[in-house]
Amino acid sequence: MPRVYSLERLAGGFAVLCLAIAALLLGNPSFSNASLPVRGITDPVIALEFARSVMDVDYVLGDSPSQDREVMRLKVRVGFAFIVAYTGLFVCLALLMQRAGGPGRMLAPAGFVCAGAAAAFNIAASVAVLRLLDVPLFQTTGRMINAIRSASFASWALAAVTLGLLSVYFLRSPKLLPRSIGALFAITAVMQLIGLRDGQFLVLAAVPAGLALIGIVVMELLGARRRRGAPPR
Repeated sequence: MPRVYSLERLAGGFAVLCLAIAALLLGNPSFSNASLPVRGITDPVIALEFARSVMDVDYVLGDSPSQDREVMRLKVRVGFAFIVAYTGLFVCLALLMQRAGGPGRMLAPAGFVCAGAAAAFNIAASVAVLRLLDVPLFQTTGRMINAIRSASFASWALAAVTLGLLSVYFLRSPKLLPRSIGALFAITAVMQLIGLRDGQFLVLAAVPAGLALIGIVVMELLGARRRRGAPPR
């Protein structure tokens, strides 16, 4: 059991890290009022990920150079740390699901693969965004925009599948808190899949995802308290 406890602590640590980085991404510096929603997507980062034309890029960033392009550059660079954090969390949860046995033993390998692929495509999308930021609008090509959109689409889709797989680990628990986390994972996965057609759902999916992360942190704190109070063997 010590290995399981270590994985649980590590998962809790990655959940805290995800929340901390998400707070940084939501904080200053912020995009200016010149950054406009694209097809109803209110988050500029997600709007750029699903841009379809140079006009969409102009709505989000304006022409180079611009303040919003520098803000985007900072957000994307911080986002690399978020990729590491959520991938670490997914891997820890997949390992815990594998060790729990039952259907989790069969689903865990798919969780590993999907989590790794989601991170790889996310990195590819972020690199493509960084390449676009220094390019004036008149030099921005459809190929550059498609590179961002296709990698982002794959990353969000694979992240949704990963969350759906990992929800099984929590939903199989008889306790309320883990089952609630599993339900939040499943809701987030569904919202992200819908968001592949309506990008604003990707923005809204941050709410159940954040609540699930808080639930994982609380579950780890409760587990640590029980372990401290356990009699020595």
